[in-house]
Amino acid sequence: MPSLSSRKVMILIAIFLFLGSIFWSILHETLLPLARAERWAALAANLIGIPLVLAGCAAFVWGGWRFVISTSEALAHAEGLANREQVRGALFKAWVRPLLWLLGGFGLMALGGLISNL
Repeated sequence: MPSLSSRKVMILIAIFLFLGSIFWSILHETLLPLARAERWAALAANLIGIPLVLAGCAAFVWGGWRFVISTSEALAHAEGLANREQVRGALFKAWVRPLLWLLGGFGLMALGGLISNL
């Protein structure tokens, strides 16, 4: 079994604390007050909308990451291409999927925001 380096452990702890603080905030500042006020429709809307927003954020970040990586890879391969049109074609191919992730993530965030505010 591979061991984790102290750097990886520190990164995992930072990620856990960051995500934990987000979930703690959602629970104590949104969900519990709605439950205490017995606003069940708003609570249900937030239980649907918040995960959509979080999934949208994750998809948006992943799309941005893939956009940067794909662009880097495409430009590394584009050095040998003969003309501008070939470079544009290589970049277009590299950008299509990451841009779909970005758009899909934005769409999920928008949908989740709309549902949460019902």
